[in-house]
Amino acid sequence: MATSSLTVAQKWDAIQFNIKNGNFCDQESTATIGYIVQGTASDTEALMAAYNQAPKVLTQNPSDKQGIPKRTVTISERLGENIWRIDVGYAWNANNSDDTDDKEVPEISFEVSGGTEHITQAYEQKCVYSLVPGKKDSDSEAEKVPIGWNGKTGEESEVAGVDVPIGQFTLTYKKIMNYSKVVSTSWLRKVAACYGRINRGKWKGWEAGEVMFNGGGFSTPMRGAKKVAVTFNFLIRINEDNVKIGGHNIGKVPGHWYCWAIYEDDPESKGGKKIKKVYKARVNKESDFSALGV
Repeated sequence: MATSSLTVAQKWDAIQFNIKNGNFCDQESTATIGYIVQGTASDTEALMAAYNQAPKVLTQNPSDKQGIPKRTVTISERLGENIWRIDVGYAWNANNSDDTDDKEVPEISFEVSGGTEHITQAYEQKCVYSLVPGKKDSDSEAEKVPIGWNGKTGEESEVAGVDVPIGQFTLTYKKIMNYSKVVSTSWLRKVAACYGRINRGKWKGWEAGEVMFNGGGFSTPMRGAKKVAVTFNFLIRINEDNVKIGGHNIGKVPGHWYCWAIYEDDPESKGGKKIKKVYKARVNKESDFSALGV
């Protein structure tokens, strides 16, 4: 395989066989093909170039339908700044079937921690005392008064608001994946593109809008690794129904959406201001997370 700058050539002593009982289909049979990759300073690019060049299976005869499956790719030696010696490994797995990521069952962990949210409107608020007897606000009037209002109007009006605790749910999946997959630039790009996105539809039992991909990672040796433990972190915020802001019902709000309001001065209202408009906004892109392979 060659491009204008990258070449992959099989070594003259490239193939090393370890054939048990003279049978390529023996479960203990293995093989290695060595390649020289030139024209790149990227270890990942060199690895994938050799892996893609190598045949999918090694057979005893060209007409054979079964052979030793391709499994791994490792850096044997860096010969120069842009020259690599790469080994592609072949082996049977225990059940003589394709070694796919989908057959690996991920581990799952769940953690609830605390966060805060600054609010200026209460979900429920009552006026419990008035200096003037009989002049307490009705419940409908009281719930429209901003929290911490200083009682003034116009330019002197200030609203302090309050920080309230909110549940922050962290969901972590750990999955054993193929080394050759997780070091490929194409897969890493897809994972990076999912960061900060929320689920478009239902995902692993969670409703649309409740899950945000919050990153992940792995650590593995550059040589000899066949499998890698990869973690994926998700931030969960529960959808809410019949949400009220300042006494106005705005219906369902997905967990990761943002609500905000426009106020205007109103000296006649309780609180010196009244809500003019309320918005609920999706501020994150969406994904189905299929690219992650969890």
